[in-house]
Amino acid sequence: MPAFKDYTGRRFNKWVVLKRIQMRPSKFLCKCDCGNESEVFMRNLVEGLSTKCMECQALSRSEKMVGKKFRSLTILSVEKVNGKVKCRVKCACGNETYLSPGVIQKTPGEQINGKYISCGKCEIARKRPRPNVGCLRLGYTKGRLTIIKYLGEQKALARCECGVEKVVTRNHMLIPSPSCGCHITDRNIENAKRLEGTTFFYLKILKFLRMGDDKRSIYLIKCKCGERFEQSISYLFGSKSCGCLQKEMVLKGSKNTNSKLKESDVISMRELFNANCYTRKELSSMYDVSYEHVCSLIKGKGWKHV
Repeated sequence: MPAFKDYTGRRFNKWVVLKRIQMRPSKFLCKCDCGNESEVFMRNLVEGLSTKCMECQALSRSEKMVGKKFRSLTILSVEKVNGKVKCRVKCACGNETYLSPGVIQKTPGEQINGKYISCGKCEIARKRPRPNVGCLRLGYTKGRLTIIKYLGEQKALARCECGVEKVVTRNHMLIPSPSCGCHITDRNIENAKRLEGTTFFYLKILKFLRMGDDKRSIYLIKCKCGERFEQSISYLFGSKSCGCLQKEMVLKGSKNTNSKLKESDVISMRELFNANCYTRKELSSMYDVSYEHVCSLIKGKGWKHV
């Protein structure tokens, strides 16, 4: 079995090996020239994958920024302050301060891409634009809304084309076509008008009239018998006529020679059931007909004696 090499006291770049702390895989406790101690694998030391501590790496990367200007800030030097890497910067106003390298980020135009655009104590900082106010500025128009007053906290008062004023947020102004909600009503009206001229059994839609209180479309409807009336769209899906179809079925049943019921009996049966006076079974025994026949008469279906 091969013996482990003793690297104690050896130097690898800025690392100095103090002692072995793990056998497999080999790991050593090392000390950087700056004084920081850290655990490093032997392979990283021998192959040069680790040359110094994390703070020294950050320091060497930040030294490349010395002399460059970021908007109103100029990097003078990179130093360690309380064990942390800081950039000593000079503002256009003459003030000097320390900022973290992570705060100052370089963009293609060498502009700062962080919350600091100055030292924070001069007039440049006071003139800094407020974040996320672009779409809430006075006079900004998008869709049907126009900003008339900024309220703070990313809220503003907007006026719609229909005349309604509404408090909006930044997220509301970022949608494709913002409005107070009137665009939804207009869209529903346009969709409702497309049904004009449509026929449902005996019923035909003549004209769209208005939107009801329950947001349902109200139409002028004409029946095959000539009757005209106003009803919502839900009525069309649950009815086939204005009521004349049921009367025709009653007349057909009264002409049936095998039928035990007359037209007046069918009408009274429906009135008693609709008034919740009797159930279907009670009406079946009362008129001496089958239960299925009572159900078909109440629903307005054809006459079928059992």
